[in-house]
Amino acid sequence: MGREARGGAGCLVVVERAGECGLDDIQALLRDAGAVAAAPIDEDICAGVFDDPRRAAAALARFRRPPAVGAAPAVWRRIAAHPTPRPHQRVRQPSTADHATADAMNRCRHILDVAHDGQIIASAAVASWTAAEPGLAEPRDLGVHRLRDLGPPERLVQLAGRDPVPADAPAIRSLSTLPNNLPVQLTGFVGRRSGQARVIDLMARYRMVTLSGQGGVGKTRLALQVAAAVIDRWRDGVWVADLGEARSLTEVAKVLAEVLAIPVNEAKDPLETVVSRLESAEMLVVLDTCEPALRGACVVAERLLASCPGVGLLCTSREPVRARGEVVWTVRQLDAVDAAALFTRRADLARPGIANQLEPVRVEELCDRLDSLPLAIELAAAWVRTLSLPGILRGLDERFRLLTGGPWQSEARHQAMRASIDWSYELLAPDAQVLFRRLSVFRSSFAVEAAAAVCPDEPADTAATFQAVRQLVDKSLVLPTDEQWGTRYRLLDTLRDYGDERLDRAERERLRARHLSWCARHAEACDAGLDRNQLQWVRVLNQDRDNLHAALEWGLAADRVGPTCRLTAALSRYWFVTGQSGHALPVLTKALELAGDEPGDDDLGGIQCRLWAGIAMLAMISGRRATAVDAAKRGEQVAAASGDAIARARCLAIQAYDAFYFDFAECERLSQAALDAGRAAEDGFASRLGWLLLACSHTNRDRHDRAAAIAAELAEHADEHNDRFIGSFAQAVQMWAAIFQGDVARAVELGRESLRRCEPLRDYFSTGTNTAYLAWALGLHGRADDGLALMSSVVRSLEEGGAEADAVSIEVVMGKLHWWAGNYRRAKDWLERSLEFNPANRTNWIAAQTLPPLSAVLRELGEADESRTAALAGVDSGRAMGMPHATADALDQLATLALDADPARALEHTIEALQLRLQWRLRTFYVDSLRLLAANPAYGDPLARARLAAAAQGGATVGYLARSPADQARDRVLHQRLRSALGEEEFERAWREGSALGLDDAAAYVLRAHAPRGRKVSTGWESLTPMERQVAVLVAQGLTNPQVAEKLFVSRTTVKTHLARSFSKLGISSRTQLARIVARGGHG
Repeated sequence: MGREARGGAGCLVVVERAGECGLDDIQALLRDAGAVAAAPIDEDICAGVFDDPRRAAAALARFRRPPAVGAAPAVWRRIAAHPTPRPHQRVRQPSTADHATADAMNRCRHILDVAHDGQIIASAAVASWTAAEPGLAEPRDLGVHRLRDLGPPERLVQLAGRDPVPADAPAIRSLSTLPNNLPVQLTGFVGRRSGQARVIDLMARYRMVTLSGQGGVGKTRLALQVAAAVIDRWRDGVWVADLGEARSLTEVAKVLAEVLAIPVNEAKDPLETVVSRLESAEMLVVLDTCEPALRGACVVAERLLASCPGVGLLCTSREPVRARGEVVWTVRQLDAVDAAALFTRRADLARPGIANQLEPVRVEELCDRLDSLPLAIELAAAWVRTLSLPGILRGLDERFRLLTGGPWQSEARHQAMRASIDWSYELLAPDAQVLFRRLSVFRSSFAVEAAAAVCPDEPADTAATFQAVRQLVDKSLVLPTDEQWGTRYRLLDTLRDYGDERLDRAERERLRARHLSWCARHAEACDAGLDRNQLQWVRVLNQDRDNLHAALEWGLAADRVGPTCRLTAALSRYWFVTGQSGHALPVLTKALELAGDEPGDDDLGGIQCRLWAGIAMLAMISGRRATAVDAAKRGEQVAAASGDAIARARCLAIQAYDAFYFDFAECERLSQAALDAGRAAEDGFASRLGWLLLACSHTNRDRHDRAAAIAAELAEHADEHNDRFIGSFAQAVQMWAAIFQGDVARAVELGRESLRRCEPLRDYFSTGTNTAYLAWALGLHGRADDGLALMSSVVRSLEEGGAEADAVSIEVVMGKLHWWAGNYRRAKDWLERSLEFNPANRTNWIAAQTLPPLSAVLRELGEADESRTAALAGVDSGRAMGMPHATADALDQLATLALDADPARALEHTIEALQLRLQWRLRTFYVDSLRLLAANPAYGDPLARARLAAAAQGGATVGYLARSPADQARDRVLHQRLRSALGEEEFERAWREGSALGLDDAAAYVLRAHAPRGRKVSTGWESLTPMERQVAVLVAQGLTNPQVAEKLFVSRTTVKTHLARSFSKLGISSRTQLARIVARGGHG
């Protein structure tokens, strides 16, 4: 937060001149207002130091109404104000101030950077000093902002003149208002002004700049400062990817995808996903620490440069990345002045007040001995707490003598670094040396609790470990990382490598074994925590992901069966909710091989069934349904044998998910079993997934009241446990209820909420699926283009993933959106891809949803026979699956096809569809039935049809506005024909009457007037359903059952069932007899 000024504090005022105004005029104004020092600090900027804040306030007011110089806009462009930490020290020039005042000056300049023309921006502390100044109005609180010095956030205010600040004043240009993930730096950046300017200049001329240099020379810090300085150039911001733990091209791409929040389809190369998402982006990507995966970084860089013209790259590496288009700038050691300034400032942080006691000559000598390397200087500065400068120099001299004959002899700067680290290590107490070298087992960062569990030979108190770690922090051997969820610690790569080097083989093996055991316990605790607060514990596991992966890698290689398998099993749910199937499935499979796939002792059996359950869970979200079902059944068997109730419940839930696609009754049976078993075992994953699948099954069977009630209760329960995965899908169930029951606009809002819920997980399955659902709702709302735009990134991922899609309904949604947008050929392609979901032609809900729109687009493309086949198959699939809405949609397509040639048959289909919609309260889609009736001359006279056409316009009242261009054109033609038939006056009257009727009354009226009368024919050709007739015709043509099944998009069993029913109704027993009946036009 903003730093509060202490009693007696002073104030800095920094003024950027405007136009032709001279800096001398501004300097004179500052001095006249009481500045103890005022001087230019840049070609356009002048600074003044005030030891009395009231004078600073008066100066600010004076700049708003300067009496002698003229109107304010002619004098200054922007102004910033900030407290000085040491105002009692009077200086002649701001540039010669002590380093603390210089740091405040640097922050004040960065406050100036965020201001717009005509603005005075100040730290919050300054506002309290200006309150009594009559020349300034009430300051406007701008909130807490991060500045481009990357230091701690600062609360800022905008100061105005006598008039209040306008409410619509532009937002300031801080890092907090620009897209980025630049980390907060806990110490100030010192020096390198010319180097920073040079790199910024290179970046203006070249798309890829690499900062190259040895470890510890300050490449990363310089890159971050440059990135912050140039962020305004990039519309989509600046994004830093730390590649320190990456070892391959795939890992580099995955790190970048995670940083950019790009969901990765695990079935395909993640680099392709990243590149496709960034094709139109304008951003700077900082690839930090490229050397561990230099080749991977090179490939990524070249692909981004070639395919993403708006992306710039700033890399850091100990050697050039060697990508085509790369410009390398070598980061050298600091110059003498900057090196001395760095030592002085870091020493003053370690021992406040010592800066004024340091002899400049000694400081320069020390920095020269350390070859002016930043890391070496920071390590040496940490020792001023206990040693004098001469003492530090003597210690370094001894260390250099030890290095003269070793491998470090080759380069002086390497000797300096090694000497600095060696000597810092030797000065540690023995127990601190042990802790330092053992901390090298951690990857990326670690918490104190982890260090306490892994590093000591005997159990250690966390408080004692904290004190020990803090001592290493004080000596600059360990860095604190102030993360959003608490302080963690890390070793720089150079220091971690050094610590690992200091471990002997036996100590390293013991340490890795303890690290693996801790990771297993930690993952198990987090897995339990996922039940209580999913998002919180996902974040905890995200922080330790590199540690967990390193432990797994070592455990699998070392055949450490117990802890490795426990760790793998415990991570299954985390991998599931974060969509890491590509990484997780191979690890789970290897762990299962390690454990053995046959049940052994009770403990091993428990691990085995958890691993089987994990494989089932991860296969589920990656589109590998056969693998998921096989693993779930095997896991259930092993769980029953070992008595693991949690694994059994999870395996039941995965089996319910598979049944959801093919058999809703079986899905509901298994879902209820999973729900009951999960509750009994107190496993939130299984119980909530079973609960969700129950609701989803009711949704697809059009029991929307029941589904919405279940989902509302589930959503509340999921929120209590911060379960974003289940909560997002529970919200989606309520979205579908709104869609079908007459409130598409609300459905869009619910769809947005469901997507918002799952976005923090950054997984492909929930994000991709909920994106598709929202796009569907947008399309129904008449916004197909918005839906297509929303789907663009998901589609890229799907296309890169090939046939193994791991999100639900994407193809059918894309088909519908293109249909509504009038892109019929593309719609056909997507819908035919949707039917590939089940090439064995097993009846499934995907086909039931897909066939009606496919029939529509085939009809628009002039493929009438194929359209009829798809419609018939759609009716059959809808009925077989028990999906009234899908059946009604397919009947609509049959009616449309028959409208011109057989209006009476079309009327039968339409009335049947409307009956289904009324029976199941599918209010939104009454509109489709009314439109078809209005277009059908068999319905009645033009007056009645005109009324229905007007009532159909009531779709706007429920938000149902989807209509393809061809359908819109047919509507216009119909309305014109009815107008011509009735005359203008009669048509307008009928239209008013129909509009007043409303959807519900119009649909009920139609059904009363056209309810079927008399007994249904039960024998003969007329008794056959449309699908039975279609099967009969194809069989009569000589097609086999498998050929008929393939042509009609149904299963062989379905064909066999239709034939049996047809034989019974026709009173025949052979295909030959059937062929004769067909040949005679249906007469026996």
